Amino acid sequence: MRRFATTFFLSLFLASIAVSAAGQMPTTMPTLNSLQGTGTLPPSTTTTFTFIVAGDNRPASAGDSPTAVVSQIFTDIANMTTKPAFVLWTGDTIYGKDPSNRAPIDQEYAAFLNVAKTGGVPVYNAPGNHEMDDSENCPNSSMLSWYLADMPMGSENYAFGSFNYGNSHFVALNSDDGGGSPGSCDCKEQPEGDKPPGFISKKQRELLEDDLKNNTSAAHVFIFLHRPLKGYKSKHELCERITEDLEKKFKKFSNLSYVVAGHEHMYYYPKGDDHFSAPPQRTDPGGKPTYLVAGGAGAPLEDTKDAFYHYLIFSVNGNTVNVQLVVVASGSFSSATSSQDVTLANLAGAGTAVSAGASTSAPLTCATYPVITFTVQRSSGAQTLGTITTNQGSSWSNYSLSPNSLLTSDEVQAQITTAGSNCTNEPIGVTFDYIPSPATNPRPAGDKD
Repeated sequence: MRRFATTFFLSLFLASIAVSAAGQMPTTMPTLNSLQGTGTLPPSTTTTFTFIVAGDNRPASAGDSPTAVVSQIFTDIANMTTKPAFVLWTGDTIYGKDPSNRAPIDQEYAAFLNVAKTGGVPVYNAPGNHEMDDSENCPNSSMLSWYLADMPMGSENYAFGSFNYGNSHFVALNSDDGGGSPGSCDCKEQPEGDKPPGFISKKQRELLEDDLKNNTSAAHVFIFLHRPLKGYKSKHELCERITEDLEKKFKKFSNLSYVVAGHEHMYYYPKGDDHFSAPPQRTDPGGKPTYLVAGGAGAPLEDTKDAFYHYLIFSVNGNTVNVQLVVVASGSFSSATSSQDVTLANLAGAGTAVSAGASTSAPLTCATYPVITFTVQRSSGAQTLGTITTNQGSSWSNYSLSPNSLLTSDEVQAQITTAGSNCTNEPIGVTFDYIPSPATNPRPAGDKD
């Protein structure tokens, strides 16, 4: 009885923290901690390190399992030779958006955290509309409270905050803020048929500005959030009034390096001649920040030929920052269909092969386990990249691919070369990762123009 009572009152205490954080704003920018179970970031004064940015992994429908793409991203992170210090996630970790039924929301958060833990490094999240909003895309207090309970981030448990690492400062914003007076940004006051824009309250913006003032000595400042200030389509952006205010504030800080968002299920670089390639090296202090959209971690892609799954590798070296774009091409098939080909990528330019992977929603059980072969189709003929022999597991990868160098017009395929029999938990999702050469515009499967 005593153990039950202790557990009961502890649960009430933790719930009260979440409710308190959901119901009031802090007086200073809170410290952002990593998601529970993903590890703790040790203090560091290093000037040379890497970190990963990705986001928008939510499944296509409520209750669906995490996608093969997000699983492969964290598998890649776990297998990197140069271990990144941490991961920044741009939100939409769950399908969510249903404040009437908590149990499925809890299950989706648990499923994401189970995948995120496999990367082996701390993960920090900036929540999106699928975590914060109801089905009408309006911020909802229950959704906020559940987010803070299911994705706890330490004693200062807010949906935004900042932290330091090495010579840099990092800030997460909640761009579906339910506080303050939205005015023209009110989600309930938009024209019929329009999706509500993102909103960041005046108080959160004031805390952000104070935080930036307190960190002018940092070599670089990185801001990550869900809703973009500069997106592929304006209807997906933050409310215009909020964007104008933030840009006015940002002009004061020459060490503000990158502002990275998600929400749009694609990669987008608004300043570049080729909006779908990695940005050039940046040196800080460098004037205006570089804006990027990185929302391709597994959610259904935007309806444009230029959308592809991906993640970003940021490399900090003193006062410079480099960004590497890693494309994750994906498909799926049934193991029983012998010799079935799945085209994963059609390259519009050269690149470097990274890994091939396969996964199922739950452990695969077969009488005969399938073998998957990855190939490159060229004018000179087919070349084998590598093979994966499945077993009674749920995830498999191959990082020893040959050839490693990819050429313009290469077509990458996955093929069942040994059919499976009596298999459960299909289909098998297959993925292939590659790094485009500079100024190369990646193309998803089936798009050769």
